Amino acid sequence: LASRGHHLVSSATTTGGGGVTSQGGVTVTSGGSEVHEVVVWDLRTGDIITTLDISPLPCAVLSTAFNHNGHLLVTGATDGMIRVYSDFQCIMGWQAHALPVTTVMFGSDEMYVYSYARGEIKQWKTSPISQCTRTIEF
Repeated sequence: LASRGHHLVSSATTTGGGGVTSQGGVTVTSGGSEVHEVVVWDLRTGDIITTLDISPLPCAVLSTAFNHNGHLLVTGATDGMIRVYSDFQCIMGWQAHALPVTTVMFGSDEMYVYSYARGEIKQWKTSPISQCTRTIEF
């Protein structure tokens, strides 16, 4: 992956650490400050499955997380946006933080997305529309 100009994006840290895989370990996401995109790879073949649009502004994706069955993917980026993809199509995105979003994850019930930007954790209800339901500052 690194030879193609990408680095693995971890769902737990901003510096990578193995990337994030979907259920069954079939796909992995990569991104980075130099590529301005998220690429979904097939681990069995090394082939690119798809490239995800991170518009409206070019930015670097710092964190990704799949839901339990691999159909939903959430990303956090340097523009402070969270984007949610269903079967690799962007279905929603919102301005989550004023600073880069370095960690994102789904809650266990998948009704919530959690995000972290320096000194701030937010809980977001994803249905029917993105709504911040809790903020923890430290």
